Amino acid sequence: MNRKYSVAILGSASVGKKSLANLLAKDENYQFYVDELPERVDGVILLFSLVDRNSFVEISSFCDFATEKYGEVPMMMCANKADRKDRVIGCSEVVTSNNAHIDKTCGLQHLEVSCKSLFHTNKILPILEDLIEGRPVPSRGCILLTEENCMDIALQILGGFHGF
Repeated sequence: MNRKYSVAILGSASVGKKSLANLLAKDENYQFYVDELPERVDGVILLFSLVDRNSFVEISSFCDFATEKYGEVPMMMCANKADRKDRVIGCSEVVTSNNAHIDKTCGLQHLEVSCKSLFHTNKILPILEDLIEGRPVPSRGCILLTEENCMDIALQILGGFHGF
């Protein structure tokens, strides 16, 4: 990578925007903006919380805001707090929502993450860079929990503990 990318992280209060920015800021090729947004960015991360339904419904407004402010800028959605057991939003709801408020965001590349356990946080920047550079993005989005993969995903979230 030869240039520094500027990225806005948008979402409702308490979804983990600053936590995500702090995690991702370790990569010196990126500058993240949460509170004071610049006039121009290379990409946008739309962040909502899996334990706050309103943050999910409001993501459409942040998508509209980003489009109005930045035009056709690459965007991806991240669903934070994937480590929490009290989630109120299922993965299939993000992918196939019939809610008119969020239909426009359903086509965006999205990823479930946890800023607390670091689950999938290492996948955000490669996806975002592919989007910014106009490269094809493999289907790395939401992972649906099934009876077969539930234990494997739980182990990933817990940091790979294999003691049983």
